[in-house]
Order: sequence, then structure tokens, then C-alpha cells
Amino acid sequence: MAENNSTGPPIFIPPPPGSGPGPLGIPGGTDRSYQVDIIVCAVLTAVIGAVFVGLRFYARRIVVNVLGWEDWLILTSLVFSLSLSLSLITAGCLCDVM
Repeated sequence: MAENNSTGPPIFIPPPPGSGPGPLGIPGGTDRSYQVDIIVCAVLTAVIGAVFVGLRFYARRIVVNVLGWEDWLILTSLVFSLSLSLSLITAGCLCDVM
């Protein structure tokens, strides 16, 4: 076990081989696949965006009873966002992203 020298900086035990930092300093080494992370982020982004746009349409149509051009524009942007998420999910399922 490493001892802490009270006069100098702490001494750390080096990590085992192959477990050093990966891309962007994320632990896990370079042998870790980011496939699941990409799919989870794409699904969460799509679901959160769809929920908020749905709530906006609910509030504007049911509560205020007015839909403006900005509502249809945000719906169009949601379609583009969903297509981007779908392409990330497809790429994550078909490719092994390292």
C-alpha cells in the first residue's frame, strides 16, 4: 500500500496495464466500446425532445387554443432531430464504435 508523505504530494499506485484513460480522459482504456453509450444518448435525446414538443403542442392547442407558425417550425425541427437520433441508433447497432 502506498504511504502518504506529509511533506510532499500524495503517492498513488499506478493503474494496471490496459486500464489507462481512454479518449477524452475517460477511464476504461481504448478497448472499451461506446456503442451502448451512443444508443442510450440518442434514445434519451429523442424521447426528451418529443415529450417537450408534445407538451408544447398540448399547452398551445388545448390550453391557449392557438397554434402559430413557430409551433409547426418546432415540429419540423423535432422531425429532423428524430431522424438524426435514428441515424445514430442505426450506426450504433451496425457498427462497433470505439
